[in-house]
Amino acid sequence: MACLQSPNGCQDSVENYQKMESTEMTNGCNGVSCTQSDATSSETSDATSLDGDLRFTVLDCVFLLWCLGTFLFDIGSDLAMCFLHYHYENIWYFGLTFTFVIVPALTMTGFSLRWYLMDENQALTSVSRVQWFVRVVFLILQLAPALRYIETLWYGFKVRASSRKEALKEVRAYYCKMVYENSNTSMLRLFECYMESAPQLVLQLFIQAKSSDPLQLDWKSMNSIYMML
Repeated sequence: MACLQSPNGCQDSVENYQKMESTEMTNGCNGVSCTQSDATSSETSDATSLDGDLRFTVLDCVFLLWCLGTFLFDIGSDLAMCFLHYHYENIWYFGLTFTFVIVPALTMTGFSLRWYLMDENQALTSVSRVQWFVRVVFLILQLAPALRYIETLWYGFKVRASSRKEALKEVRAYYCKMVYENSNTSMLRLFECYMESAPQLVLQLFIQAKSSDPLQLDWKSMNSIYMML
């Protein structure tokens, strides 16, 4: 009725309605843009914090190389001790030392192989035939922790390479694999500590105590203590 009675008033109301509608659309677009900008900013902040946490530093690499070196030195010193006892015809000492070397090595190899098979069945990692061949060679040589250290370093370098490309999904995936391999290596070294290092230390101290003159150590005895340390 107002429109019929006053055409000017009707035109003004239509113009006002159009202005209100355009204002609501503008506000809605601004709200959507604000929401998108907030989501983008939150993703950016999460990405920044994620990139800051998931890192593989040079210090991490140095410690892993140090752990790998100490493991190889430990294996070499144990084999040298076996050779020395056999060379000096200490058959009992040779047998005990060799037993404390081979039993923990076989245990670590069995656990490591079992974990590899479990990972393969659960499809956690895709492994090629070449990688399996390398794994089998290391396991036959009883160097399961050494292989785990190498794989941890490999995934760590992958984390650094992906961080430079700012590929967050790859960084997260490689970082999880690196931590997983490092935890497995720590568990294997724990087996070695209680099954090999501790019995070896007790055995070599017993050998030194049973020697004819424990106060005067010859070069062989000093070498034995040095290798055990």
